[in-house]
Amino acid sequence: MAGFTEAVVDCELVDTALFFLISTMTHLPGDLFDHSQLLFQCKKFAAIPKSSFRFQSMWVHHHTFLDQVRMSWVVRTMEFNMLNLQMKLTAVKRRLQCWNIYIFGDLFHMVRFAYDTVSRAKAAYLANPFLVLLMELN
Repeated sequence: MAGFTEAVVDCELVDTALFFLISTMTHLPGDLFDHSQLLFQCKKFAAIPKSSFRFQSMWVHHHTFLDQVRMSWVVRTMEFNMLNLQMKLTAVKRRLQCWNIYIFGDLFHMVRFAYDTVSRAKAAYLANPFLVLLMELN
């Protein structure tokens, strides 16, 4: 069977990227024809959770936003139609996610840091409620 598998790959009967997803290959009975049909059954993968992408309206106000979209959109994909659109949108998504962290920072880290700072200031005030500590809390 290994020879047949190599022949299928060599003849490019199946896309090589998809070929490694095939778990079984079965010859179906060929009653009416001089050849038998093949049944390919693909492996099932657990769904990989994808990170969510949310467009932030604050981006459009930044002076480099359009340049980031333009630079990722003009890259040639060597694909056509909907696959081309999908690849371009994915490129824009990746570029904007990296650009967002570079320009605006890690928002979740900043919120966590601010929450910890306020919690420490509040605990210090509750332990020693003087006016000076109240000013630091604000």
